[in-house]
Amino acid sequence: MNDLRPATLVARFSLSELLWSPRTLAMVALAGTPLGLALAYRVALALRATETGGASVFSTLVSSVFFPFVAPMLSLVYASGVVRDDVEAGTMPYFLTRPLSRASFLSGKMLASFTMTLALLLPSLVLVYYVVLSPSGWAEVGARFPDLARDLAVAALGLVAYNGVFALAGTVLKRP
Repeated sequence: MNDLRPATLVARFSLSELLWSPRTLAMVALAGTPLGLALAYRVALALRATETGGASVFSTLVSSVFFPFVAPMLSLVYASGVVRDDVEAGTMPYFLTRPLSRASFLSGKMLASFTMTLALLLPSLVLVYYVVLSPSGWAEVGARFPDLARDLAVAALGLVAYNGVFALAGTVLKRP
């Protein structure tokens, strides 16, 4: 088995760059959009303007906001720049002159991209779950927890697929 140390070093370096990049602030706002919708639901619930159950609101937010919009956009922003960011910043020659295989470089960059998208999407999903379902009582929150666990697993698998597709597009295309 190959040594994973070079890939993890690249991932740590890339993650520190991604964490403090200006686009992360915009992506935090994007990942927080469903939370804003969940808070609007709570306000409507407090004003008795809605009678919709929390479970149906959560499933609607997951199926119409998280999976078709937020997850692909996060992956698009982070994964398409896996190679492009280093080419534009001029750090690619530095990486290529180091005793580092291209596979280690790419896998480290992909790991950082996946970690960043996961760190933005999953907490938002969990917060929306609790904001929307907590008015129904903690028994309802606990009873529906397997739905949350399933949605978290699907989100993680979806991010793997999205990141792979967008990283390939960002690497192959001249202007991703």
